[in-house]
Amino acid sequence: MLTEVAVLQAGFAGGPGLALVVLLFLGGPVLAGYLIYRDASSRGLDRPELWGLVVALSFFSSVSLQVFGVLLGLLSIGAYLYATDRLP
Repeated sequence: MLTEVAVLQAGFAGGPGLALVVLLFLGGPVLAGYLIYRDASSRGLDRPELWGLVVALSFFSSVSLQVFGVLLGLLSIGAYLYATDRLP
C-alpha cells in the first residue's frame, strides 16, 4: 500500500492542478488580448494590435504579485471600454 502511494506521487510533477493553473494564467490574458484586438478591429480603431497587446501584457506586469497583475489587467480592460465609450 505504501509503495503505491509513493509511485503515484512521483508520476507527474504538479499533476493536473498545475496544468489548470498554467492554462488559466497563460490562456486567460491571451484570450482577453485577442478579444480586445478583435473588438478594436471591428470598430475601426487605430492600432488594434496595440490595444490587444497592452491588455494581454498588463496581466503579466507583476510576476511576484500576481494579484496586482490581474488588477492591472482588469484596469486596462476598463481603460479600453472607457476609450471606446462603452462605459457610462
